[in-house]
Amino acid sequence: MSVNGISISGADSGNYTLLNTTATTAADITARALTISATGINKVYDGTSVATVTLSDNRVSGDVFLDSYTSASFLDKNVGTGKTVNVSGNLDQRDRLRQLQLSTPRPSTTANITASALVVSATGVNKVYDGNTTATVTLSDIAFQAIR
Repeated sequence: MSVNGISISGADSGNYTLLNTTATTAADITARALTISATGINKVYDGTSVATVTLSDNRVSGDVFLDSYTSASFLDKNVGTGKTVNVSGNLDQRDRLRQLQLSTPRPSTTANITASALVVSATGVNKVYDGNTTATVTLSDIAFQAIR
């Protein structure tokens, strides 16, 4: 590395004659620790443990690379709040990846699974008159996911 513009000043600077205004030296640049964080996105119960997350990181402004995940999943498919979400993913090199050390290879977060709305309908079954009010119906249901 080059150092330019060397000068001296101060009360005793007149006692010295500066012989150089440039110098060269060497220094190491170590890899920056990259921390990838995940934020879980709440979902409505859909019968699966599949989760969605948003990733963020502490990259240097202007560096270009893509941190993405290959899968995110809840520990189970059941409704609950503050449920753990595990994330698996990779780091795609677009810029100076060799200068980064991934410090969080498997981030985790939490999110909620809320109950799905369920509508039950009944269809009456025809019968021959038998003198009583007992009826038979066929039930069906439709599960609706709320709009996020």
